[in-house]
Amino acid sequence: MKRALILSGIFLLSLAWSAAPARGQGAAQPAQAQAAQAPTVALSPSRILLETFYSGAQVRVTGTAPSGAELLVTVKGPEAEEELNRKARVGPIWINRGKVHIAGAPSLFLSFGTRPARDLLGRPVLDELQLDEAAIREGMRISPEEFDQPVIRANFIAMKKNQNVYQEEAGSVKLGPAGPAGAPYSLEFHWPRKAPPGSYKVEVFACRGGVVEASASSELVLEEVGFPAWMAGLARERGSLYGLLSVLAALLAGFGIDFVASRLGKKGVMAH
Repeated sequence: MKRALILSGIFLLSLAWSAAPARGQGAAQPAQAQAAQAPTVALSPSRILLETFYSGAQVRVTGTAPSGAELLVTVKGPEAEEELNRKARVGPIWINRGKVHIAGAPSLFLSFGTRPARDLLGRPVLDELQLDEAAIREGMRISPEEFDQPVIRANFIAMKKNQNVYQEEAGSVKLGPAGPAGAPYSLEFHWPRKAPPGSYKVEVFACRGGVVEASASSELVLEEVGFPAWMAGLARERGSLYGLLSVLAALLAGFGIDFVASRLGKKGVMAH
């Protein structure tokens, strides 16, 4: 009897021992599946060179997204405090009436989605992550406080949009058929010529049910090289010489335009 109990105990222990790894593997499988469904992001190019004849660049974003999710892709520059003139009308003319300091807004904001951001995510999420122009407008910090008016905030956003450094575009992210690793997506856009040199964050948000299900990010670098880099260094280190060269360049450009115009004018004169 004792021998039977001992044998049955050994048998049960062996079953428990063999089942333990199976449970561990079973717990790991959902995590692996979840990792496989997380969005991915790749940039081409990931480094843009600001050379002498630079006029922007074409950027391509590709990757995979969780099956059934929609995408919002944003490109953000670092926050930069800006000082702007506040215009006021006195009679028939506009004059400067003080300086306005604006902080809390990214130097560049580009947004691309399968649908408009407000249709993909709820307002609390958009505001928390600053994922649309309305969230940026509300998150701005303006001083002096007496200048913190809705028109100032709206005009700042309008100025950035006019410079093409703030853009929102729906329907530009293309999703392909879903596979085992998720659904492939692609996005192409023109990099704004007026974007300042620096490091920019490209972030892909997988959206479902008004919330962010998962996200992934990559870095895009805009770097000055050659003559623009030399001029930028000169402006930082030897401002007076940079100012003198700028004046000389403007004078030479003016003389060159006058010379070309005069030559063209002479060619256009006919004797009768």
